[in-house]
Amino acid sequence: MDTILVKKNEKNEKIRSGEKMKKGQTSIEFMIIILIVIVYLVTVTRPLVEIAYISIEDIKSLTQTNNETQKILQTINRVNNFSAGTQETIQLVIPKNSEIFCYTDGNIGFKTKIDQNKITGDSTLQCPNNICDKNYYTGNNIECVISRLVGVTKLIVEKETGTIKLRQRGS
Repeated sequence: MDTILVKKNEKNEKIRSGEKMKKGQTSIEFMIIILIVIVYLVTVTRPLVEIAYISIEDIKSLTQTNNETQKILQTINRVNNFSAGTQETIQLVIPKNSEIFCYTDGNIGFKTKIDQNKITGDSTLQCPNNICDKNYYTGNNIECVISRLVGVTKLIVEKETGTIKLRQRGS
């Protein structure tokens, strides 16, 4: 009888240790699956997030530069509606990698260097060589004392007889 009890106890211990072994194996398998998921998320999603961030920064620079150019055009139109001697001063905040240009032929334009194509390697039709360029025709006779605006600038738009004069404050 004692022999049977000993055999039953040994059998129960083997079953219990097998259950512990299965629980331990399941925990290790679960940790390996979690590790694979984390590695996948880091290797796949991180580059996508970086591309999206650069795209957002490019769009922000283009939009802000375009808005500042539009501000100049609106000021030119407002000043042009009044008599000679009218002037208006505006403050422009032009993003880095961007420039606004004044041309004596009546054009106001801007150029913005974008970074998007550094990642994808291709060039877009709208921005060859990663430089987006846009010009607006004002329809006015413009005299540009300044030809290029960058950074934070105060611009004076002044109407003289037959012409609109653009100059930086202090020039």
